[in-house]
Amino acid sequence: MTNVRPTFKSMNGDAPSVHSHNVSLSEKAKLNAWKSKSGIPQVEAMNAYNSECDRQIRVYGKSLQSVNSIGSSSYSGVTTPTNTPAATSSDSTNSPSPSGFDAIPLICAAAGETRTAYLERLKATPSNRGWWAKQEPLCADPGTLLSFPESVVIGIATKNESISLVVAPLLFGLLPSVLRSFLWPLHNVLLSIWIALIFVSTLVGSTFLIIKSFLFGSKRMEGVLVPTIFLQELFPSSRLASTLCEPHQAISIRLCGLALIPFSAICDLTERVIEKSGYVAGGLLYVFINFMTWWYWFCVLPWVALCGIGISLAAGCCFALIDFSGIV
Repeated sequence: MTNVRPTFKSMNGDAPSVHSHNVSLSEKAKLNAWKSKSGIPQVEAMNAYNSECDRQIRVYGKSLQSVNSIGSSSYSGVTTPTNTPAATSSDSTNSPSPSGFDAIPLICAAAGETRTAYLERLKATPSNRGWWAKQEPLCADPGTLLSFPESVVIGIATKNESISLVVAPLLFGLLPSVLRSFLWPLHNVLLSIWIALIFVSTLVGSTFLIIKSFLFGSKRMEGVLVPTIFLQELFPSSRLASTLCEPHQAISIRLCGLALIPFSAICDLTERVIEKSGYVAGGLLYVFINFMTWWYWFCVLPWVALCGIGISLAAGCCFALIDFSGIV
């Protein structure tokens, strides 16, 4: 298979100019993050890098080092989750990681954070150093129309976190933990919605690329593009989606995994067709099924997401009352 990924000549300084259609989703996300830091002086960049390393150690504990363990670890008295679906999956060591989904294990770990750990982390977080405020869209260039759904979710989550960090300490007569407990379920649901958006964006983007190959690049069908899409994006992401339903995941992540079962089913069916009839037949089937199921991705899933937000607010009332009862 021809390697279509470019080799970047420079690994420091400002990001190089690369056409977005020549890179995978993960490389595209890395380039977008790199471009957002253009013009930063070297010393300032080094200090920011060290600060980010310290933050990830504080937030995720040993999850980046002990990826095979399931449970929790302690760092400075703060319990942090160590569940990483990519590591616990049996396929993770035998196949390339989904190139648009490198952040999902960390998002799952963040959703697995207990309420106690969440409250302790917010207590130690400066008001201008929120986790959500640092996030960017992963599946499209920031500021473009395609990045709008992710930007909306990140924006809502950033406001939610800002209320926890800025407004909660200003409350009189109540400890900040009451409001933060109320907003904790919403934080987890927004993480799950973000994961679902990553999968849906990949499904839509891959469908568009396959159609484009049929219309403008038939010679690339058997050589480069379509095999790359299936082998490096869709098949590994399908296996990753199935790990979201594993018992060690947070309840919000497992519900997200259930909602994404059609994604895995479509990819598995396409994989069987490709094994028997090749990439042309598999690509046609994949495009056809996605057009037939558009209503699920653009009508049912948004409705489920809104229901999840409503349920999270109701659950937040319960957690706030629990926290308040511990005060009085």
